[in-house]
Amino acid sequence: MFSRKIQQIADLYGLKVIYDAAHAFGVKKDRTSVLNFGDLSILSFHATKVFNTFEGGAIVSHTFEMKQYIDNLKNFGFIDETTVVSPGINAKIDRDTICNGSTSIKIY
Repeated sequence: MFSRKIQQIADLYGLKVIYDAAHAFGVKKDRTSVLNFGDLSILSFHATKVFNTFEGGAIVSHTFEMKQYIDNLKNFGFIDETTVVSPGINAKIDRDTICNGSTSIKIY
């Protein structure tokens, strides 16, 4: 499998594998979600995608540490009201966008 070869190269050189999974929501290879491959998979929920919320996306992570790091980034780098641990951005999705996406999630 091609993804296995990519992972072997990454392991050999100490690299992370990040998949552009923009169109891969619900896609499976050998009955396994393609989002399980690599260290991260990045999804897009833009209006041009099959599953969409008009805007937004998601990051699939396989470790707690990476999830925590991503959570800090999307909350301006804050871990609480007074502690900033890294640079960050405002990466939140609004309720209307979530409602739009929830209407089509059932088919996946």
